[in-house]
Amino acid sequence: MTPIPASPKSDRIKHWNDCPGSHSERQRVGLILCADWGKETTKRALYAADVGAPRVYRLPPPSSGWTLSTVLEAARERANSGSALCTFDVPLGVSEGYLAATLKSRNRQGSGFLQFLQQSARFPDFFNPVHNAEDWSVERPFFAVPGGPGSLNAFRRKAQELGVDQLERQIDKVTDAKPVFIASGIPGSVGSAAIALWRELAPLLLKNRTFRVWPFEGRLTDLRRTPVIVGEIYPGAAYTSALAEAIPAPRLRLAKTRAETRRSALSVLHSMRWALDLDVRFDGVQEAEESEDDFDACLTAAGLLRCVLQGLPLYAIFEDVAGVEGGILGAGTIDFSRPAQGFPADAAQETPQPPRSAAAPVTGQTFRCPISGCDKVFQKSRWGWDAHVGSLKKHPQWRPDLTSPPLRCEAFRREFPEFFDQASSAQLDPSERQRRQMLSLRQHPTAILPKRRRRALRPTYKRSGGAESGST
Repeated sequence: MTPIPASPKSDRIKHWNDCPGSHSERQRVGLILCADWGKETTKRALYAADVGAPRVYRLPPPSSGWTLSTVLEAARERANSGSALCTFDVPLGVSEGYLAATLKSRNRQGSGFLQFLQQSARFPDFFNPVHNAEDWSVERPFFAVPGGPGSLNAFRRKAQELGVDQLERQIDKVTDAKPVFIASGIPGSVGSAAIALWRELAPLLLKNRTFRVWPFEGRLTDLRRTPVIVGEIYPGAAYTSALAEAIPAPRLRLAKTRAETRRSALSVLHSMRWALDLDVRFDGVQEAEESEDDFDACLTAAGLLRCVLQGLPLYAIFEDVAGVEGGILGAGTIDFSRPAQGFPADAAQETPQPPRSAAAPVTGQTFRCPISGCDKVFQKSRWGWDAHVGSLKKHPQWRPDLTSPPLRCEAFRREFPEFFDQASSAQLDPSERQRRQMLSLRQHPTAILPKRRRRALRPTYKRSGGAESGST
């Protein structure tokens, strides 16, 4: 298999598939479990993909919610043929720079992530997040980002003072994921989920066990006789595997907080050519429409199933640091040399704005609040946008999980970047308006064509004749 092109900043990344497309090879993985994880057990969802059926379905949680032990038990019970790939939306691995600084502090020789985790779990405060950058240390690395500008950078500077050149893993950078140690305070933080899973995982590593952890204990082909293989997933990377027509493809951004977007994405999933050709069944769709957690688990299970069935690159990994930083299953289909793209339906689902009042004509440049259902229009400038967006009272249906004004403002910046780079169409001169239209068509050349013509013009991904096995 020829590696997918990588960007100049990620030229060491490899895309491998340990599960080629032949039927006999596919049976090495008979079952895929994808768990969307959280600090609270009630915020966890589990979906399964049966490779033999093929089928994607939801597993109802136990009365007390999912734990690592119950997920592993579910994998063992349902894996009828081949290994069960048991994956979690939690980072498994730390940055090479952080581990080096930690080993130096402990006066120990080099080791991998699993050995580091076993050692670190013995420190009483290792899993207790700090709230002040001055309290951060390699022995207490998890932290909550306080409100205010520069708060995150203060922790980065403290880490650098202690010899940690960067908190992110290489794979985090190319997939735009947050550092594992951020427990709370900014959107997309994964530290609290990592704490919950790592606390359960560490003691299990010391016992006789029927599972192995990829890639720290071998490649998938090396682990094929293991009943259960534990690995890391990142739904933000797996969207591409599930929803891209042609592979490789740019990383797909998707506003999963919108119920309309979730419904549209699931509808697209059902009609994907790969799903139709392979006669894949999808169950548990209603829960995936209603819950972000279920949605992520469902889409990730579908993406991994597609990779296994079609022999697509299953994971992305930096081989030279894999024993420390790990890798992400489901990210192998991403072309990192191309910028991320938004889900097309997001733009189409914008709620039409009410007409402007005749009693209050809008003149000059205007900036309309893009939050669905809001009719606020900023005149001449965006002055006051932060107070407007930071108010939960003004937008009770948008991001109700965020009550802090700074966090709401940061989420707004991420979800609606076009708001800060827009000009009212009426204020553009004809030449500028035409330039923007042509730029849009170059980026989405089939957007104005009928659906049948779009399908005919979709690019195809051709494999080279040679095969490359690679190793981790």
